[in-house]
Amino acid sequence: MQNIAEGSQASGTSKKTELKLTNVARASLEELRLDYEDFLRQRGLPLWPGDDPRRKDLVARRCRTADDLAGWVKQAAQAERAELAAHAADLSGEALAKPDASSTRSMQPARRSLGEGGSIPSIPSMFPAVAA
Repeated sequence: MQNIAEGSQASGTSKKTELKLTNVARASLEELRLDYEDFLRQRGLPLWPGDDPRRKDLVARRCRTADDLAGWVKQAAQAERAELAAHAADLSGEALAKPDASSTRSMQPARRSLGEGGSIPSIPSMFPAVAA
């Protein structure tokens, strides 16, 4: 993002610098995309195709902040979970029982104490597939 901003500022003086910084930003974005794809692949999580309705919904949402994005991730994951539960209930012909704690443990955020120097270690996402 910083490269795009700097490239825009440089456009008044040098188109060459503007193009260079814009290309650096594109390359960084591509690296980030590949990192997320690796994350999904290493965990056996699905990569959404371009026409996936969740992907289209996210793009249409145009999240402006990390909090906006986190809210969308939570909503999308909950909707996905509800859809799976409804499908399972349709298959069994009866309502699903409340899952026991062991079946939902992987969806709970890890509780961690402060690390060395008082820093807080990162907490794994509750919804890794949707978040990535």
